[in-house]
Amino acid sequence: MRRGRAAATVAAAVAVLGMLGLKTANDHAVAQRAQPLGRPEAPVMAPPVVPRPVIVPPVVLRRAGTPKADRAAFTAGTGALVIGNPAGRHFCTASAVASPHHNVLVTAAHCIHQGEGGGYRSELYFVPSYRPGHRPSIAKPIRRMLVDRRWAQSSDPDLDVGFLIVARSKSKVPGEAPLAFHPPFISVVQVTGYPDEDDEPITCANKTSAHSGTQLRFACDGYEGGTSGSPWVAGLGPTTRTGEIIGVIGGYQEGGATPHISYSPYFGDTVKDLYDRAVRLS
Repeated sequence: MRRGRAAATVAAAVAVLGMLGLKTANDHAVAQRAQPLGRPEAPVMAPPVVPRPVIVPPVVLRRAGTPKADRAAFTAGTGALVIGNPAGRHFCTASAVASPHHNVLVTAAHCIHQGEGGGYRSELYFVPSYRPGHRPSIAKPIRRMLVDRRWAQSSDPDLDVGFLIVARSKSKVPGEAPLAFHPPFISVVQVTGYPDEDDEPITCANKTSAHSGTQLRFACDGYEGGTSGSPWVAGLGPTTRTGEIIGVIGGYQEGGATPHISYSPYFGDTVKDLYDRAVRLS
């Protein structure tokens, strides 16, 4: 059934109010029915965010994978240089090398000569297989020392090799080893020496590498002061315990500024010439 005129008039009025954006009673009623019953629910709160602690790893002073030196059980041919008297303080390492009179030692030049502006040290002794409480009678007085003149003039790190001469021996010194000249830059070597702060020798085996065209590099932790002059022995035999000396701790940074990286001058013609002079003087 169609609506009458009054209903049409009311509908028209409502339409006009809607066009004007004004709410009618009907709108309010609809709004009331839309309201939820009872109290509104409390908002759901997210749990507080707790930051995870930042774990800082400990500082590692040596590169991962670098071996660490152990106590040396066998040191024949290698010993400590002591200063002042046969029972004096040890400060460097030296090693017996093969020679006609079995009386030549090799070490770093900076152990026996102060380099530019300086001179040779005095009152030095070699104690083979040094151990705490050694008998002073086994200490061998150093009779002559020899470094390249260019080390003496300019402290050239490529010439940081020195030779020492002790009294002649009629027989081969236990552990003395020949020097090897022009060795490959990559070799497996055993390095044995005497740290200043410890009377026990240390040793380590690892591959060498080229630091430069005139310097070898060796990575092993534990080589503090006092290990300067420690021999780098390649081809060490499992039964004879001898090999060939292809270097000594010295050279760049006088052997290394950190205990886990050591250096050696390359044993080329210059070192061979110096060795030959030492043999003639022996």
